[in-house]
Amino acid sequence: MAEKFQILVHRNGESVHLKLRGDFDDRAASKVTDVLSQYCQIISRIFIHTETIDRLLDYDHEKFKRKIQTINSRSIPILLTGKYGQKLSTDRGNSFCLR
Repeated sequence: MAEKFQILVHRNGESVHLKLRGDFDDRAASKVTDVLSQYCQIISRIFIHTETIDRLLDYDHEKFKRKIQTINSRSIPILLTGKYGQKLSTDRGNSFCLR
């Protein structure tokens, strides 16, 4: 459940880092897109760190991808790191998984 989910946010100049912690489900995905919507228009790069996600639970990946694509109208780079980076990738030209 997303009650165990947290997002730690750190802004570093023109970049913002989101460290995801806990279980990732639909509520967690919604929380991530809410935070992204706050930053997408004012920064030039987003890092999403997934190493501290405990588990990927059932969530609507297609809905998550669509929301990120809608929010990210400027097509700024979204860089995903950690063990779940590939699974959370939006499969779009501006989303990259780093290992």
